[in-house]
Amino acid sequence: MLNSTILHNLSPEEFTNRFQRLEDLIINITSTIAKKQIIEFVSREEVADILKCDISTVHNWTKKGYLKKYSMGDGKILYRLQEVLDAPKHIPSFNKRK
Repeated sequence: MLNSTILHNLSPEEFTNRFQRLEDLIINITSTIAKKQIIEFVSREEVADILKCDISTVHNWTKKGYLKKYSMGDGKILYRLQEVLDAPKHIPSFNKRK
């Protein structure tokens, strides 16, 4: 009797239904988590490293609107990594480099 489980007032069909709903819930949660995109932020120095330019160039491109900065509460300026990776398509002088 130690290795068995006794369920009172629960038919086999109801047990199967509850188990199926639990399985559906797990699948739903898993797919929701997989769909969420994690937004990664990088500093100005990291942007300069990624784009192989000077920090002053990052500042100028931000002023011109080629890069969008995000100010954090502590005064730190960050950039979204994906936007930085897409930036060369929108920066005319960047495409003239050899």
